[in-house]
Amino acid sequence: MSLIRRNKDGIITNNVVHTLSRPSDNPAYDITQEDLVVASLRFNPDVVCVGEMRDVECYSAVEASLTGHTVVSTVHAGPASAAHMRIALLCQKRFPIDFNTSLMQAGQAFPVVVYTHKLENNARKIMDISECVINAAGEREYRCLYNYQITKNTVEDGDFVIEGSFGKPNRMSDNLRQRLIQYGVPQTELNMFLKEEDSA
Repeated sequence: MSLIRRNKDGIITNNVVHTLSRPSDNPAYDITQEDLVVASLRFNPDVVCVGEMRDVECYSAVEASLTGHTVVSTVHAGPASAAHMRIALLCQKRFPIDFNTSLMQAGQAFPVVVYTHKLENNARKIMDISECVINAAGEREYRCLYNYQITKNTVEDGDFVIEGSFGKPNRMSDNLRQRLIQYGVPQTELNMFLKEEDSA
């Protein structure tokens, strides 16, 4: 897990803290990833990077995000809806609350999901970037912002040949735009991205 700090001008300073979990034969000396996530919040980090959510640390990562911290992590799952399902299931290992509530919290904590997939030719591709919008009823609605469409998948001389292109099916929501600005994306960079959307 890593912590990234910025100065008042938004410039990243050389203040990145890397931490590692450590199992021990004596449970009293265990250092779990959940312990590290909780401890990281005492440093008032700009970004908390949880290497991979595999167990109950997922609940702490969701809680950290819901309290206003920027949390970035990975989880073994499919596209956005499957990722949130996996996150909700991991959170249930810590506190088995109503599952729909866990799903809603997962969507709120991680509103943008980037799905990567290893293709048959061993190339890794970003297949989908989706936004999760929580509506007034607390239900999740997914908006695919980018996706990779495979146009050719053949075997030639024993090798897989895969071709495709990226598309932009939808625009990001106004809520996500405001959130990106709030969490430090410069307006000039966001405007460039929005211009690309308008020309798509």
